[in-house]
Amino acid sequence: PAAFMASVLTGDMDHTEKLLPLLLDCRRMGVKILPPDINRSAYGFAVEERDIRYGLGAIKGVGQSIVESIEQARLETPFVSLEDFCERMGSHLNRRALEALIKAGSFDSLGTERIQLIERMDSLIAMADQYARSARQVDLFGLPRSDSGSLMGRAVQPKAPDVTNQPTRVLLESEKEVLGLYLSGHPLDQYRSEWKSLGLPTIESLLNLAEAQNVSGTIQACGLIEGIRRRGERGQGYLDDGTGRLDCVIFGEALLAKIRSLPTGEPVVAEGQISFDDFTGNFR
Repeated sequence: PAAFMASVLTGDMDHTEKLLPLLLDCRRMGVKILPPDINRSAYGFAVEERDIRYGLGAIKGVGQSIVESIEQARLETPFVSLEDFCERMGSHLNRRALEALIKAGSFDSLGTERIQLIERMDSLIAMADQYARSARQVDLFGLPRSDSGSLMGRAVQPKAPDVTNQPTRVLLESEKEVLGLYLSGHPLDQYRSEWKSLGLPTIESLLNLAEAQNVSGTIQACGLIEGIRRRGERGQGYLDDGTGRLDCVIFGEALLAKIRSLPTGEPVVAEGQISFDDFTGNFR
């Protein structure tokens, strides 16, 4: 199933709203989704043993030409740091793509916190550009390089900023900004034991019950209400708890206004009835 799902995910990676249901399907199949990695990811989703590695091309702001340059640069040796990456990428690099790669977690395997990389990237891009120009001059005049062949490595590197670890919620929201979904975790993870103690089901379990025609009456579920939009006198959106996504129809002007006033990503307990939508082919 991994090869098939990797192909499907790659085909839909320009449509982020389609990825989350597919990623949830992978989890139900027992296929693990590995995070994007600057040294391992391809442009599209790729099979890695029995798992699927997230594609760099599915990150907003990262184009195919940049990914091809990354793949070419790491053929000789893997990237070992952000400094190394900036130097070797040179003119192929732009700020938007680098920030998106960092926020998506592509550099996590190199062992530095994302917030520290964000704080350093502007100075490193400027330094990489400066030394790219110096490298052209060295090649032009035949001047010797260092033993490592690195000009940038001989410079005084910008000091790592003294910043505390990024709050998990901020990290996840930044991740969603560039991926269109939460990947390394979910904002509701910290509440799972609480809603379990209240007897609230997960959306995944509700959908399983609905498919088995074993759910009726009014039910409650906890999640984030997102994607709210008005459709005539009602609102539509979806409830997401990290285990699944359930389309929602919201009736009543007062309730819709209340929901739209909630801070982004605010957890709610929703109450309603599950029914099958013949138009979408999904439960809601």
